[in-house]
Amino acid sequence: MAPLSRLTVAVLSGLLCVSCSRSPEPAPAQPQAASPVPAPVCQVLELVERFGVSHPTQIVDFDLPAPLAGPDVRVLDGEGQEVCGQLLDGGRRIALMTDLPAGQSRSWTMYAGQRPAAFEGGIAVTETPEQYEIANGLVGVRVPGPPTAPPALDALPAPVQGVCMRDGTWAATGPNRLAAEASTLVAMTTRFLERGPLRVVVEVAYAFERPEYRYGQTHVADAGPGYYRSTLTVEAGQPVILFEEDTDMDLSYSMDFHAAVHPTHARYRGHHARATEYGAEPDGRVYRASHERPALDAEVELRYDRPMHSSYGSSPDSWRWMAVWDPWVFDSGWYWQAFDAAAAADGNLLGIFAGRASRAIGAHFSGVGLYTLPAPEGGQPQAGLTVQSHRRGADGRVARRSRWQWGLFAGVKGEDLRDATEVQPIARLANVHAGFGLNKLHRVGLDFADPAAGWGAMYMPPDAVQAMIERLRNDPEFHRRAYDTVTYTRPLIDAWCDATGAKREAVLEQLAADAGDLLRRHVEGDGAMDFHVHYWHGSLRMSRAAAWLDSLLAAPDLMGEQRQRCKAILALYAAVVWDDDVVPLFEGHGLNLGTANMPVQYQGVRDLYALMLARHPMMRGRAEGVWQRAQATVHETINEHGAHMGCTHYIGAANGPLLSILQQLKMSGLADPFKEEPRLRQYAEFEMNFLTPPDPRVGRRARPAIGDAEPVETTEFLGQLATAYADLDPGLSARLMGAWRQSGRPHSDFHGATILKIDERLPDRDPALASAHFEGWHSVLRFGWGTPNETAAWFVNGGWYRDHASNDLGEVVIYALGAPLSLDFGSMYSPISPGGFVHSVALPESAIGADWRQNPPDIRLGPRWGAPRTVEFKSLEREAWSTASFAMGGNRWTRTVKVAMLRDDLPVIGIRDELAVEGDAPGVFLLNLMADGEVATAGGARRVGDAFPLPAGVSRLGFTGQRFERHASQGIDWDLYVVAGAPVEAFLAQWEHANRGGERQPILRLKGAGRFQVVIVPRAKGAPAPEVRVEATDGGATASAGGVSARF
Repeated sequence: MAPLSRLTVAVLSGLLCVSCSRSPEPAPAQPQAASPVPAPVCQVLELVERFGVSHPTQIVDFDLPAPLAGPDVRVLDGEGQEVCGQLLDGGRRIALMTDLPAGQSRSWTMYAGQRPAAFEGGIAVTETPEQYEIANGLVGVRVPGPPTAPPALDALPAPVQGVCMRDGTWAATGPNRLAAEASTLVAMTTRFLERGPLRVVVEVAYAFERPEYRYGQTHVADAGPGYYRSTLTVEAGQPVILFEEDTDMDLSYSMDFHAAVHPTHARYRGHHARATEYGAEPDGRVYRASHERPALDAEVELRYDRPMHSSYGSSPDSWRWMAVWDPWVFDSGWYWQAFDAAAAADGNLLGIFAGRASRAIGAHFSGVGLYTLPAPEGGQPQAGLTVQSHRRGADGRVARRSRWQWGLFAGVKGEDLRDATEVQPIARLANVHAGFGLNKLHRVGLDFADPAAGWGAMYMPPDAVQAMIERLRNDPEFHRRAYDTVTYTRPLIDAWCDATGAKREAVLEQLAADAGDLLRRHVEGDGAMDFHVHYWHGSLRMSRAAAWLDSLLAAPDLMGEQRQRCKAILALYAAVVWDDDVVPLFEGHGLNLGTANMPVQYQGVRDLYALMLARHPMMRGRAEGVWQRAQATVHETINEHGAHMGCTHYIGAANGPLLSILQQLKMSGLADPFKEEPRLRQYAEFEMNFLTPPDPRVGRRARPAIGDAEPVETTEFLGQLATAYADLDPGLSARLMGAWRQSGRPHSDFHGATILKIDERLPDRDPALASAHFEGWHSVLRFGWGTPNETAAWFVNGGWYRDHASNDLGEVVIYALGAPLSLDFGSMYSPISPGGFVHSVALPESAIGADWRQNPPDIRLGPRWGAPRTVEFKSLEREAWSTASFAMGGNRWTRTVKVAMLRDDLPVIGIRDELAVEGDAPGVFLLNLMADGEVATAGGARRVGDAFPLPAGVSRLGFTGQRFERHASQGIDWDLYVVAGAPVEAFLAQWEHANRGGERQPILRLKGAGRFQVVIVPRAKGAPAPEVRVEATDGGATASAGGVSARF
């Protein structure tokens, strides 16, 4: 299949003059007279639409094989009519105006050595001594001309001195002043970078001497030379002015559009709003988060009763400026439109939209946004735009340089302000000028050489893939299990099992439809911010499709046209995922890339396509760097001890693409990361050590929910690691395979079907896990592996764990005698429960932010401890313990967790806290417990909601555990001994959620000062309490039974 565009050499240049007047749809530039007989052909240009998506009229430019020296080049369209073209970039490219309807093509022939006809229409540049006026019939802009002498700083003209709106009215005529933190203006220049009928690019530049920049007592930047460059672009047929702002200074300027627009309201499309005054939906409710509503605009009522400035945040006296690139921007959006709600349909509309994210440098605290000012006495109110750059952000980050792009849209209310639920014309214009559209797509070659190793075995050897397919065809139980676990992949499974080829064709049709939908959203929808294709949502779609396409291309009987369609989809996805305007995945932009796992998984999908298309011209250099990038990601996410940065659920978000890339590298022969990178072997142990005892809620081993996670989750990574290590370390591979099978043989197709990544033929053996410590994440204290008495406690004590972490540093999760005793709530986002108040930690009472007896607890309360430090980890034959310290401001906390086996069936778990709160203020100990019913105490039965005192010494609290039908004894009960050196207050709270079957746990709270200590003695449900004696000893406690004792 040919590329979307082809060319064989060319150019055209010209300058056309028009005035700024209302023109709803300007016609393409037309020749004034016939031209001489064409010269010999020097180049053919062609666009072919192959994805079923229509592209609007726009300026498209073509790269030329060699620069053209002169302007005498003529262009004829496919019907032989001469059309307007313009040389760009010193003759290296040629620009044409065109559309491209779905399924159609456009072609042009270029002739050298002939002067082109003069054209009417296009862009006019009018010069006066003071300024240049640039207009295209839809929009116009005035920029200052070169001054005869440097103006004074307090009278410095801004880059824009007027904007022509759609009705021909000139707005923002100022004079608009540039306010710069400068001591001297050295020079000011205006120069044209492109000047023709289709595109005009003009740069207004300033050179300054600037003073030292200090923020309070902090030195931010030295005194010295400074600059500001504002580059403006106007294109024929586009009601848009494009801006690129570039500076190493703090500066701003404003433009007042009130007289031309009289805006009363404004709309934007973003993520959510914090209150209705900062964004309301059409029904008046607050603008909800994007995942809770359909795509729609928020609306705000503009205020004129007080000054409302443009700022980094919304407040009673400020509007938040437009995002440069931010899928989660709140109280603002990726575009804004201001309008007069009472105006007629032909009223002016002022819009702004975010420009190309790939151009951003240090843009975390710069932008453009709306402002409004009340009318002064006898005057008119103001409403317009403020452009501003700040080197230091509110978060303390400092950028030496700030560069970003944005667009100004001059619209018509009746045509361009659609219903709030519709895609707005401004969004489609943003796609043309800042997103992934025709001008990029036509450069993508849709055919390329096959991978050196062929298709069909991206992640494991070809015989393993073929064996999996044969098993799907011949083993009904395996087929059922695969069908139930990789549900997204069912059509591909059907195709593998269908001998007729019809279902394979159906898969290809689905892939083609998905590719068309993704491209259509980039062209006709909300583009890079469309919820269905933005950021990692889009990368997921493309990563899942990759394995399908690889499998289809491996079929030897795949027809030539079918093969071309598969490759075209791969090339499209590769181009989109590697586009920094879609996702700015490079250093230094300063923009919000979300939680730590998001850029990691996105880079993983980029590298997936780089390896798949390693022989495609656009990927060759990128493929060579995959192992270097992947290894850097390993080091970024996995420390030298094997601990991952993520919570138990979000390990998968970062490592799903990464682990697949590592397998892909191994199969490609470019590198064997599992041989070369020792951290991966440690990571394999880290993954296995998350295994709980067989959880009686589900009948298999699981992961504890820690951080943003769900109950009883498992991971397919165990099987992928087993497959990767099969040839390098058969023993480790077998243990991993055993862990995977004991977890229920999990598969996933979240990042592509793992039935293509796990070789289920591999042998297994028991992992035989014991106690272990992974610096930076946790200690695991485990005894009785593989027996009904298996007991394990996880002590979260490391700061490497940071992605989607709750305020849970220092918490403990406990399983005893094969049953859950104390869990972190696995509510994930239903609801999210980040606060330390619902985690098994200790907190200063003053840090909670509510009455320590609050019930049910506010799940947002309770801060996170910091500065974790491992003090000691020790594992012996019958006992293991871990001690770690933490800090929070002036507060200090040291916790020791210990598990001791007095007998094989008699574990004892101890938690000892030394809490030093500033001013010797009290602290609160919190422990979630999987209990039911009343709690037995020396003072009688206690229930949830009860407060009761506990004396100094040892107090026994008797808990009845929750019932689990799959457990050998239907669950466990336990006695919890509070060992106190002074009286403490106790309280029983409770919290529950309904996520994934739900969890309900009472929370034991103890309030006191200095030290908290509890000793837990579990037993089989209904069994008499074991004869264990718990005594307070100097600085701790001792538990003893049958002549065996353990100190806590």
